[in-house]
Amino acid sequence: MPIVRRWLIPGRVILSKPQDDIMLEDHIEQRQALNAMFSTGQPPVHLIFDIREMGRVRVPLAAVIRYASYLRHPNFGWAVLYGQSYNRLARLMTDTVGQRFGVKYRMFDFQERAIAFLAQQDASLSASVLLEALSLVEEGPPVWP
Repeated sequence: MPIVRRWLIPGRVILSKPQDDIMLEDHIEQRQALNAMFSTGQPPVHLIFDIREMGRVRVPLAAVIRYASYLRHPNFGWAVLYGQSYNRLARLMTDTVGQRFGVKYRMFDFQERAIAFLAQQDASLSASVLLEALSLVEEGPPVWP
C-alpha cells in the first residue's frame, strides 16, 4: 500500500505516510479513508504527513484538487508535512492545494520541528507525547485500512 494511514493519537491526530509513487487510485483511497477518519474524530483532527519515503506524485494537479475534499471536512484542524521540503513539486502541489482549500498547514524539513509546531497550535497536544507515539508506530501495522 503506497499510503499508510493510522491514528497517532486516537480521534485527534492522523499520521499519513506515502511510501512510494502516488497514483490516482491511491489519492482517491486517501480521500475516502481520511474523510471517514475525520468523521469519527473529535475536532480539531490534525493530519501529519510524513513524506520522507514518498516517491513521485503521478497525479495531475487538477485531480489532486478534485479529490482533496477531505481538506474541507468540518473536523479538520492543521496539517503538517515533514521531509522533502526541498522537493519543489511537492511544495508547489502543497501550496496550490492549501491555498485552494484554505487549509492551515506548514511544511518542515524535520519531524521534530513539525511536531513542535503542531503542539504550539493546539494546546491540548504535547510534542513529547506525539514524538513518543511516532516512535512507537514506526514498527507497527496500520490501525486504519
